[in-house]
Amino acid sequence: MRMCSLEYTWYSVCLSHLLRRAERASLYCQEVDPFWYRLAIGDGTDSAEILSERDQDRQFFMSLVTEVQARDPAIMRSVSRVLQLELYPDRRSFEEPEVNATSKGRGKLNKGLRRNKSGFEHVMGKSTSSGKSSAATGWRFDMERFPYFHRLPLTIQEHIEGWLDVVADGNCGFRCVADAFCSGQDNWDIVRRTTVSELHQNGPLFHWIYGDDLNEAITRITWEGERCGEEHYMEVLADLYPIANHYRCTIFFFGLNGRFGMSATILPVDVGGRNALPQRELAIAHLGSYKHFIRLQLKQGHPVPQIPPPWFRVASQNVLSWAQHYSRRTQRWDSSSTSTTRTTTTTID
Repeated sequence: MRMCSLEYTWYSVCLSHLLRRAERASLYCQEVDPFWYRLAIGDGTDSAEILSERDQDRQFFMSLVTEVQARDPAIMRSVSRVLQLELYPDRRSFEEPEVNATSKGRGKLNKGLRRNKSGFEHVMGKSTSSGKSSAATGWRFDMERFPYFHRLPLTIQEHIEGWLDVVADGNCGFRCVADAFCSGQDNWDIVRRTTVSELHQNGPLFHWIYGDDLNEAITRITWEGERCGEEHYMEVLADLYPIANHYRCTIFFFGLNGRFGMSATILPVDVGGRNALPQRELAIAHLGSYKHFIRLQLKQGHPVPQIPPPWFRVASQNVLSWAQHYSRRTQRWDSSSTSTTRTTTTTID
């Protein structure tokens, strides 16, 4: 189509230009000569606001969203699928599972499926006959196959009965806590939220740990996605204190032999006026350069590492009896330990 003389001479928006543009996309203000869209008519008080291309696109998109929401649900689902494929092109290759033609009748439980299991059912949807999630059935007790056994402190090695290797997605420290107190490691996001809530409500209790970096700690712990980077890792020993305080529990933290030899017993700072002794205990270990936490199951009455000295200066009277409760077990740790206990805070996951 030949360009009309008006558009060719003045780059003005004639009807033919609008029609051609409508066939392809939208017409942006930046495509019109500034002389025309800045031209003041009359006193200029009614001049239209010139939006950027991005703002125009956003405005146009939101008008479509409003229109789609008012349409039939089938149209909404169809548009949603189109948007999902545009946002996640890697999902275009997903296919329905093939039909399982070898099954006979309904069968028992999942054995009678008329199709092969999907990848989600194989990997993410595993379950036992009791209905427990895979996170609750991941304990291992075959110690001869424990790959991290010799990386843990010598003092505790003979007391290990089992281990749980949680998912290594950057949330592993919070997964260990969730497995103990929140019905499974997949509820790690609950632990993050409750820890943030504890810091918001009782910030002054933890000033001795975080100092002026309390807000930065809240930002780091806050995470609602899936896999995260180091900027959202659990920080030990610091983050273990608000966790112990919220869940009213004792946390035994074990570092590695050698350079990562830090181990400590973490107690609540204040349990709200109650003098009851601890009812729940959690043992976790960090694997150093692997940047990964695991949960441990230990023998009853195992030795425990020392309580960091700063805790005694800030702990309320209602929890000082907890330290006395563990005194004999900390003495056993000291008498058999061959590594030096450190209590400095290190950022790891």
